[in-house]
Amino acid sequence: MYRAFQFTPSKDSAESSSHYEEPPNYTNPQNDSGSDSEPFTDGSSTRLTTPTSALSESNANSPAAGSFEEFESSYADKVHTLPHADFKELEVSINVTKDAPIDTKKSYEKEALLKEYTSGDIVHGNVIIHNTSDKPIQFQMFHVTLEGYITIVDKDNKKQFIKRFLTMVDMSASWSHGCVSPAANISFDPLSKDEEGCVLGLRYDRIIEAHTKHKKFFAFKFPYSLLDNVCRHQQEVHSLLPPSFGVDRVKSNGKFSRIPFSPALNYGHLGTHGSPILTNDISEAKLCVSYSINAKVIGSSQKIPTALCVWKEEEYALRFIPFGFAVPLFSSKKCLDSMVQSIEHGFQMASRALKLKVEGKLDEVRRFDLEIKHRQLRVSSNDYAGNQTQSFPLRNKSFGGSDFSKVEAHLKYLYPRSTSSFLTARVKANQTGITKSGLIKISTTIPKDGLPYKSPKLLKKINEVSNLSETGLKNYDVLSSSLSMTEKQKLTKLRLYLNFTPSDNSLEVAPPPIKFVKTTLLVFNIYSSSPIPIKLSQDLFLEEKNLEQLKSKFDGYYKAFTELQSELKSNSIEINSYLDNSILQDIISMKDLQVDKFSIQAFDSSIDESTWNLSKKAEDRRIWERDITLSFTFKEKMSETLIPNFQSCILSRVYSIGVKFGFKNGQSCELFVPIRIRKFDDL
Repeated sequence: MYRAFQFTPSKDSAESSSHYEEPPNYTNPQNDSGSDSEPFTDGSSTRLTTPTSALSESNANSPAAGSFEEFESSYADKVHTLPHADFKELEVSINVTKDAPIDTKKSYEKEALLKEYTSGDIVHGNVIIHNTSDKPIQFQMFHVTLEGYITIVDKDNKKQFIKRFLTMVDMSASWSHGCVSPAANISFDPLSKDEEGCVLGLRYDRIIEAHTKHKKFFAFKFPYSLLDNVCRHQQEVHSLLPPSFGVDRVKSNGKFSRIPFSPALNYGHLGTHGSPILTNDISEAKLCVSYSINAKVIGSSQKIPTALCVWKEEEYALRFIPFGFAVPLFSSKKCLDSMVQSIEHGFQMASRALKLKVEGKLDEVRRFDLEIKHRQLRVSSNDYAGNQTQSFPLRNKSFGGSDFSKVEAHLKYLYPRSTSSFLTARVKANQTGITKSGLIKISTTIPKDGLPYKSPKLLKKINEVSNLSETGLKNYDVLSSSLSMTEKQKLTKLRLYLNFTPSDNSLEVAPPPIKFVKTTLLVFNIYSSSPIPIKLSQDLFLEEKNLEQLKSKFDGYYKAFTELQSELKSNSIEINSYLDNSILQDIISMKDLQVDKFSIQAFDSSIDESTWNLSKKAEDRRIWERDITLSFTFKEKMSETLIPNFQSCILSRVYSIGVKFGFKNGQSCELFVPIRIRKFDDL
C-alpha cells in the first residue's frame, strides 16, 4: 500500500503557485504572490528550541501535537519558502534502490545512474539522517517528498520564474506523531538497528542522539496525471506530467551548470547517484522541467527562535518520460478566437457601463447591472478553455477536429522560357503580359501516429524493457496492454497530394518537374511568465510575423484594459464587475509569450517514383494530380534528444515536419505537418 499522496494546496496558493526569484538566491525565496515570505510560527506561545539548547528544554515545552499537525497541513506546499541555514552537524543522504527494500537485514542494489522512470513507476529507497556532533539534536519537522517544478530563466532581466506543479508527501517516510506503516509494506521493529547500524525510524520526541544515524524508507508512485487545481484555466492537457527537460543551472549556487557534456555519448552527468542527466534536448540552458526526491530537516531559527528554517536539505534528481502520447491532437485557433471574443465583449460591456454612468439615467444603469449579473451566470470565466475529457493513456482514435484534419501549402508556379533564365522569363512575362503559369497545391492528412522518443544510445540501452525490475515490468505490461497495436504504430511515412492547375486552360502546359524534396524537423519551445490560458499548437507560430501579430494584439488589449480601468475607477466603477479578475493575467501571459524555433536535419528520407496524371474529376479544366509517399526515419547519428510533446501552464514543446519541394524553375514550396513524439518501446 502506497501512502504517498499529492498535496492539495489552498485555493490562494493554487492560483498563485508560481513566482519570480532572483537567481541564485535560494536562502530567502519569495512566496507565490511575489512578496517576501514572513517567518512561520507554530501559533502557540511555546518557543521552538534551537539545536544548541535542544536538551536543555524539557519535552513538555515542545509544541503540542495538534499545533504542528495544523502547521504541516497548512504549509506543506510552502516549505520551499522557508529560509535555509546549513546545519553542518547534520548529514542527510538519499538512496534509491532498484527493488523495494522489504528485508531490512539485506542490502539492495542501487538504481542505475541513468535510470529513466515513466508513468506509474514506483521509486523505492531510504533516507539516512546522521548527527555527526557530540551532542543530541532536536528537530521540529522532517519531510520526504517527490517534487516536480518548471523553471524559466530570464537572462536579460536576471530573473528566474518557477512553477511548482507536483508535491507528493510520503507520510511514512516523514516524521509524524503516530505510527505510520512504511509505504512499501516493509516490516521492522521501530527504533531497532539494521545491518548498517542505522536506527530504523525517528523518535517521537524528535531527538537524534550524538553520532547516531536514523533511516526512513520511502516509496513514491509517479502519477498518471496531476490534481485538477494545478491549472486555474482547467486545461486538462496541462494536468498531464511533462517529461524531464533541461537542467536547473541556477539551483544550489549553479552546481548543475558545471555538469560536463560528452559529445561522444550525447549526455552529461556528475557521476554520482542523484545527479540530473544533461542531454542535448534543445532547452537552451534557460528552460527546465525537474523531478526529484527531496528530504528536508526543519528546525527553529537561531536568530528568530519562533521561526522555522530548513536546517538540511538533500535532493536526488529523477529523470521522467511519460508513457505514450502526452498530448492529444488539436488546433489552437478556435480557442484563441473564443478568447479574443470573450475579451472584446468584456471591453464592450465595461465601456457601455462607463457611458451609462456618465450619460445614462439611474433606471438604465440598474437594468444594465441586472443584465451583467445574468450574463455572469451564463458565461464561465474560462469559456475559452475548450476542455475535453481524456483518460490515461491518451487514446489515439479521436482526431483533433474538422479544422485540424489536414494541412496544405500553395505556390504560384511560373514557367521559365526555354532560352532564358527564370529571372529573365519573369521580366519578359511582365513586359508582354503573357506567360505559362499555374497554381500548385500540396496537402497531406495530419498523422495520428507519432515519432519515437529519441534519447542517447546508452540511456536507451540501460532503460530497455529487459533491464526493468519486477515491479517496473508489471507496470510496463499494464501500460502497454492498455493500447492496441494500431494506436502504438510508429510514423514512418507521409502521403502527400500534389495538385497543379494551369492559369490558362487554353495553353498546353505540362505539370512542373520536381527537382528535390527535403525534410526537416521543426522544434518549438513555447513559454510565458504567466499561466497560458489556452492550449498552443504550432500552426500559430510557423511564421515569425504570426507571433508578432498575436503579441501585438494582446499588447493592445493590455493598454486598453489599463486605460479603461483608470477611467472606470475615476467614476467609482469596479472593472471586476464587467471583466473577470483573471482576464488581465491572461492578457499579460499572451502579450509576453515567447517562442523559440529550431530546425534540425533529423531525417533520412526518400520518395517513390510517382508521375503526374490528369484528374478524372475535372471536366472543364486540365488539372494534374500526383501522389507522393515520403518515407523517413531518424538519422542514426543524431546528437539531439527529442522528448515527447507536452503542454503545461507556462512551458510547452511542439513539433512539425517541414517538407520542402524544389522545382526545376528554382521556385520552392514548403509544407509544415504537425506531428507528435511519444514514448513506446519501439525504438
